[in-house]
Amino acid sequence: MKRQKKIRTLAAILFVLVLTIALYSFGILGTLERMVFFFTGGFSKQVYQLHVTIDDMREEFQSPDDLLLAYRELKQQYVQDRIDAATLEQLTRENDALKAQLKVIEELSLSAITAPVIGKSLNPGEQTLLIGIQKKEDVHIGDPVIADQGALIGVVVHVREKRATIRLLSDTLQKIGATLTNRDQSIGVVEGGFGKSLRMNVIPQHESVDVGDIVVTSGIEESIPYGLPIGIIEAIEKEPYQPFQSAVVSPLVEFERVQFVSIISF
Repeated sequence: MKRQKKIRTLAAILFVLVLTIALYSFGILGTLERMVFFFTGGFSKQVYQLHVTIDDMREEFQSPDDLLLAYRELKQQYVQDRIDAATLEQLTRENDALKAQLKVIEELSLSAITAPVIGKSLNPGEQTLLIGIQKKEDVHIGDPVIADQGALIGVVVHVREKRATIRLLSDTLQKIGATLTNRDQSIGVVEGGFGKSLRMNVIPQHESVDVGDIVVTSGIEESIPYGLPIGIIEAIEKEPYQPFQSAVVSPLVEFERVQFVSIISF
């Protein structure tokens, strides 16, 4: 009995399969599908409409394709809004930096031109920035360059048409006369070649130097004015019976993040 029942079940399944294949072959099943879609289309439309009602806003779509298109447009707008927000934030930072540079220039009664950074070389052997300029005659070798909060970041070492090279304070070849805004107005030389930090050497041993003292340019170089901020004393190295002491200086500017600079003519 069980065997006969199993045989009948298998025969029924086989019959359905053969019938389905035959209906597809003669196009009959496709016609039935279109008829079902025609009679249920109105109901499907209502389902789509119910699923796009959010809060007090209602949006109607005629088909799934319309809904998909609206989703893609919304996603594209979202991405564009993110890009616009990031661009605005970047422009705001650049504007704030340029304002700070302008303030220092005005306080020291200097003249300067602004320029964008178009290239960087920040490997241990060379610390330079490449900037774009309008006229070669506006920039001179030895001109000091400030950025961000109006702090000195280096000097111009090469000028050619439409561009100039700045040697950063962190470069091993860079040396700048500096002074501290302490009681003794201590003088020394700021040198690069120590990673992200700088060193202020040949500070007279008997003078008082404290962590947190501000380092500015001393004006000893003919082309660099007095008072351009350089950095803050981070640590002091003082050995007994030596004529000079040294200090580790933290720059006021992150050189790798500089996007716009001001070249000072003095």
